Amino acid sequence: MKRSARIEWTLLSTLVAAAVSAQPAGRPAPAPERGQALYTTHCAVCHGNEGAADGAAAYLLSPRPRDFTRGSFKIRSTATGSLPTDQDLFRTITSGMAGTAMSAWNHLPDADRWALVDVLKTFSPRFREEGPGETVTIAEPPADLSRLVPAGKAAYEKYRCGDCHGAAGRGDGPSSATLKDDTGVPIRPYDFTRPGRYKGGDAPQDVYRTFTTGFDGTPMPSFAFAIPEQDRWSIVAYVKSLSILEPAAARSPANGILEVSKVKKLPVEPDAAAWESLAEYEIPLRPVWGRENTTPAVRVSAAADGKRLAVRMRWRDTSADLRMLRPEDFRDAAAVQFSLAGPDVTFAMGAREKPVNIWHWKADWQKDLAGREDIETVAPGMVVDLYPFARGGAVDPLYLAGRAAGNPFSRANRASPIEDLNAGGIGTLTPQPLEGQNVGGKGVWSDGQWRVVFFRSLESNGREDARLEDGIPVAFAVWNGSEGDRNGNKAFSIWYRLRFVTH
Repeated sequence: MKRSARIEWTLLSTLVAAAVSAQPAGRPAPAPERGQALYTTHCAVCHGNEGAADGAAAYLLSPRPRDFTRGSFKIRSTATGSLPTDQDLFRTITSGMAGTAMSAWNHLPDADRWALVDVLKTFSPRFREEGPGETVTIAEPPADLSRLVPAGKAAYEKYRCGDCHGAAGRGDGPSSATLKDDTGVPIRPYDFTRPGRYKGGDAPQDVYRTFTTGFDGTPMPSFAFAIPEQDRWSIVAYVKSLSILEPAAARSPANGILEVSKVKKLPVEPDAAAWESLAEYEIPLRPVWGRENTTPAVRVSAAADGKRLAVRMRWRDTSADLRMLRPEDFRDAAAVQFSLAGPDVTFAMGAREKPVNIWHWKADWQKDLAGREDIETVAPGMVVDLYPFARGGAVDPLYLAGRAAGNPFSRANRASPIEDLNAGGIGTLTPQPLEGQNVGGKGVWSDGQWRVVFFRSLESNGREDARLEDGIPVAFAVWNGSEGDRNGNKAFSIWYRLRFVTH
C-alpha cells in the first residue's frame, strides 16, 4: 500500500506541533493532507513514496536523491551528526541543491514548502526520537573578504584542504580518487573554480556554515574545532576567489509565472528585433546526471498574436553540435513541455494519468533543412551496401524499412526541425503521427549561443496537443551534444505557468 494511503497522521501531527512551537511566529498551521499531495506530485518521482530514494526517476540521477529514511542531511545549521532544523529543511526546499537534479521550489507558496517539511520528517524515526542539534551561530562576514585572500591561501595549505580539493581548488587532490560517501558510492570533492554550484549556497555565510558543520554522509568533516573562526573566514575568502566563471547560478521567477507578451506581429525568427523588447525570464536548469559542464540556465520569452504562440529559448553553448552520423556524435537539442492534465502536474515527464505534450527541437534536423548530410558526406569513400531495387537511380522506399514505416528520423525531407511528441512517464516518449506534426520553429547558433523559436496555433484539434491557454504548466530542457547528452540525459527545469497578457 502506498504511503499516501496510510500516512501516519498522528505522528505527523505530533511532529508538526512540536516543530511549530520551535519556529518563529508566522509559520502557517499544519496542513498534512496538502503536504502529502504536494510530496506525491513533486517529490515522490525521485525520493520515492516512502522517502527511500527509490522513485521512478531515481536510477537516472547522479547524485542520487536524498534517502530521507536515513535521517542524515548534508545542509544544516546544526552540529555535525545532528538533525537539521525545520528552517534548514525549508531553506533546502526553497533553494534546491546546485549541481544536482534537486531544483529550487521557491515558486511554491511558503505554506506549501512548510507542509513538505512536515511530511519528509515522517520518513526517519530520528525525528521521533530526537530534536535538531544545537544551531551554529554564524556572525556577519568580515567587511572586506578580499583582504583575507592571502591569509586564506596560507590557511588552505596549512590545514591541507588541497589533499582533497587540490592545490588549485579544482577538486583533484591526491585523495580525491579514493573518496566515497557513507553508502560506498565514489564522491568527488567540490571544484572551487566553478561558482554557483555550492550545494549549501554560495554566499560567504553559506560556505562558512559548510566548513563549520561539515556535510554529513560525505568525507567533508566539520572544522568547528579543528580550524579557528578567523582562519575559516580566511579560507572562505580564498576559495571564493578561485571562481573563474561568472555569473553565479540564475534565479527563477519568484511566483513561477512566465508572461506571454501580446504582439501584433508574431516574431518567428530567433533573431527578430521584436524579441529584444519582450519580457525575458532566466530559468535555472538542473542536470539529470551531474558532471563538470552543464547548462545552468536558459532565457525564455513568449509572445502571442491572438492566433499563434511563439516561445524563444536562448542559452550559452560553446559549440554547435549538428550531427549524429558517427557513434561518438550527439546533437544539441531543446524542448518545451506542456501539461495535458491542466494544473495537475507531476515532476519529470508526466505520468500515465497526467500526460504531457513535448515540442523537441533537434540541431541535426535544423541542419537537414539547410542541406541534408549523410554518411557519404561525412566519410567519403566509405564502403556502402548496394541496393539493386532502385527506381530512377533512387532506392525504392519499400526497401528502406524506417522510411516505409513512417519513422520521422528516416524522412528524406523535413518541414520543421521540431518534433511533436507525447509522454506519460519516463520511458514512454512517443512521436505524434505525421499528420499531427504541427509545430514550427527554427534554431540559430552564433557567438557561443543558441537561439531557438517554437511556434504553433493557439487552437488545435489534435487530441494529444496542449491547450495553449492561460495558466497552462510549462517546463524546459536543453541537451548539450558535446557533453554526451542524449535521450533522458539533459538539463531540465521545474514547471512554470504561462500567463497571457491581455493589454
